Amino acid sequence: MDENSPIYNLKVVVSETGVKPETLRAWERRYGFPKPKRSAGGHRLYTLRDVRTINWLIERQKEGLSISRAVELWKGLEDSGQDPLHAESLSQPLPTVDRSSLELLRQEWIDACLNFNEQAADMVITQAFAIAPPELVCFEILQSGLSEIGQRWFQGTVSVQQEHFATAQAIKRLHLLLNAAPPPSREGVLLAVCPAGETHEFGLLLAALLLRRQGWEVIYLGANVPLMKLEATIHTVKPVLSLAIAQTLPAANSLVELASFLDQFKVSMAFGGGIFNVIPSLVEHIPGHYLGEKIEDITKVVERLVRAPQSPPQIEPLKIEYEKALKDYQIKRFAIETSVIETNGDISNGFAKDTRDYIFDHIEAGLAFGEIEILEWPLAWLKEFITTFEGSENHYNMVIQSFIRSLDEHMQENGRIVIEFLRRVIN
Repeated sequence: MDENSPIYNLKVVVSETGVKPETLRAWERRYGFPKPKRSAGGHRLYTLRDVRTINWLIERQKEGLSISRAVELWKGLEDSGQDPLHAESLSQPLPTVDRSSLELLRQEWIDACLNFNEQAADMVITQAFAIAPPELVCFEILQSGLSEIGQRWFQGTVSVQQEHFATAQAIKRLHLLLNAAPPPSREGVLLAVCPAGETHEFGLLLAALLLRRQGWEVIYLGANVPLMKLEATIHTVKPVLSLAIAQTLPAANSLVELASFLDQFKVSMAFGGGIFNVIPSLVEHIPGHYLGEKIEDITKVVERLVRAPQSPPQIEPLKIEYEKALKDYQIKRFAIETSVIETNGDISNGFAKDTRDYIFDHIEAGLAFGEIEILEWPLAWLKEFITTFEGSENHYNMVIQSFIRSLDEHMQENGRIVIEFLRRVIN
């Protein structure tokens, strides 16, 4: 086939490249790229080379170039006598970034946040943008900085107020970058949503930013989105794919309900989040497409899922004993909670209620997933945290014992799965 024969209409080109019709027309108008012929009726006709050229430009955008710079690069290669589609060097090498400088800036950003100095924190990020691409700044300073602050909070050397302030600064910066991203150039809308109960939105917001900078139109809805508020949005934006991030086990449990809800509207869900890195087997319990461990790879996974849609994996139904235990637990949860509170009435720690809620929510998630052993990591994390805060394991063991007694009192045989597991974790 002659690659210069004008035989493809606009619909075919959109299907082959994923670029919106209005974007193609804008490129044609602004840059003279591509240069379609016209049919007798005045409709645009593209050649195979045009299609390859458009895909070439998209690849350069993925490497971080703006469309104007990508067009300049194409023309520069042609002026030098090279065919850009077959040139060995498709783009100029990115400037070398001094990682030690980024590490220093990360520590300065952390210090500014811990001192509640918003102006200093903003200045550090501005300096970082002067020496590194936005994506690298987000990974090396914001994401890594929050991770370090979170670890210090866990160790008791950073207050929750300091951690919240730093998170707010990082999210503010991501929103600014998201608003400054170029207009979408790809066909199809992506919906980004944190499931009910998930209040950590940094990961989802960073994913939305990466996708926006790759030309995708992303409708970002933020944290803790109730399902019933989602239906109208789906009807309005008609997403080709929904993205969801869960950082905790209860939030991962909410993903199952979210996936089922989206399926009513023939919208697939792609999911990820930190909890799937620490409990890899959890992926098998979610009826959606896993985005992978590294957020840097999310754009490749999304492109594959949009270009070649797949049915979500089938999840095995709950075993009878888990189904009965879950139903009984949900019905009697209030009574179980009341008994635990009465038992621990003499414990006046500021985080006592949070500790109880954490355990209650995780037990429900473990039963819902049909794998109570999945609680080993979350409870080990809680034990270490309480031990750091209290100086001993006594409070942790006391709370777990109160759960065992309350479950035994209110659930009897239906509570055996949980009770036996809890006895193992404190022995």
